Amino acid sequence: MSQKHLSTRLYNYLSGNKQDQKETSQTKNEEVLQRNFFSHLWISLGNKLADSLISPRLILPWLLSAMHAPLWVVSLLVPIREAGALLPQLIVASILRVKKIRKWVWFNACLVLTLCGVALIILAITGEGFWGSVLVLVTLTILSLARGVTSITSKDVMAKTIDKESRGHLMGWSTSIAGGITLLAGVILVLLTDQPGRPIVAGLLLLATLGWAVDIIFCARLIEPESEIEQELKEKSSLVRAWELLKTDKQFLHFNISRSLLLSSALALPYIAILGRKHSGANLGSLGILVLISGIATMVASPFWGKYADHSSRNVMRDSGLVVAVICFAITLFGYLPESISSTVWPYAFAYGFVVIGETGIGIGRKTYIVNMGDGESRALYIALSNTITGILVLILGSILAALSSWASLDVVLITLAVGCIIGAWSAQKLENI
Repeated sequence: MSQKHLSTRLYNYLSGNKQDQKETSQTKNEEVLQRNFFSHLWISLGNKLADSLISPRLILPWLLSAMHAPLWVVSLLVPIREAGALLPQLIVASILRVKKIRKWVWFNACLVLTLCGVALIILAITGEGFWGSVLVLVTLTILSLARGVTSITSKDVMAKTIDKESRGHLMGWSTSIAGGITLLAGVILVLLTDQPGRPIVAGLLLLATLGWAVDIIFCARLIEPESEIEQELKEKSSLVRAWELLKTDKQFLHFNISRSLLLSSALALPYIAILGRKHSGANLGSLGILVLISGIATMVASPFWGKYADHSSRNVMRDSGLVVAVICFAITLFGYLPESISSTVWPYAFAYGFVVIGETGIGIGRKTYIVNMGDGESRALYIALSNTITGILVLILGSILAALSSWASLDVVLITLAVGCIIGAWSAQKLENI
């Protein structure tokens, strides 16, 4: 069997193409579709792998703890990562509109991500104390902005280069493969319990950086048709209309308030990771257990919350917010457990897993709600503006938490986040059930 025929059969299987699997001849267009599909598959896999392994909710807090970073620095990890990825979206969208070929914007952003990955590897090995941790924050800021650019451009280029019927298959396969590799990384960490921690974490960062390096190669390989600039330039007033939506649509404003309060779920995760390291020691086995439980929690929770969101996305936001609040309160009581239990990673690992379950539900609920809220052109405006608003608010909340954590205990921080989730859940319950 020829290599071309094998490639065609694999493409038909992975993309869900109904074409006869025995077909050996290809038109030029079919060859382009295959090339683009496999390029996107590699790019998506690299992105998802890197996002999992350079995680501001687990890997980076663990690394900063090993670097003896101040707690306020850890408090800023998630806000910087989230805000950096969300804030540029309206700006980048306006830049893309005037470009006939968009893949080179994506290419350059992947190049920046790769360089940031290299910088984090160096810091993981050599960084220490205050200045080392500040350099991690600076690198993460640049990385987050570049990741925000790739988030927008990837969706835009995918719409131009991948058949609509194949996009779900593409994302499903890349998520599955990346999840498997992440779980394998967790198993390896468990097996390397007695090894020096920071060099191994640097190895994880290297694997993530290689993921972005792969993205550079396959971005260049994409065959992208030119966009019609003249038609898109007519939409330059989109930014103005987006802000008008915020002023006139009270339901949209209410949704963004609820979404912002429920950000407490994501902000809680680094603190739980720090507590796990503090109480179980710095061995890699504990980090591996957290990675494994986090991956399994996401895999188990996503289908459940997704099905529930189709019934009521508002209720998903409410219920998942309450899950996070209960767990954050419970963690403050772990000090009363027998020392044989509280001195291990297990209670914190299970708490981390349940917060991941809640945070996954909040993410699915708010994405489903906002997609259902708009229609046609307004949907894109709702999403872009909501992400921008969230980016601003997460920076404000993160700054407040950083100030709080500089003088208060972790228990006080977790209680504050739990209260935020409770208020967010109450606010979500008041939303219209669409």
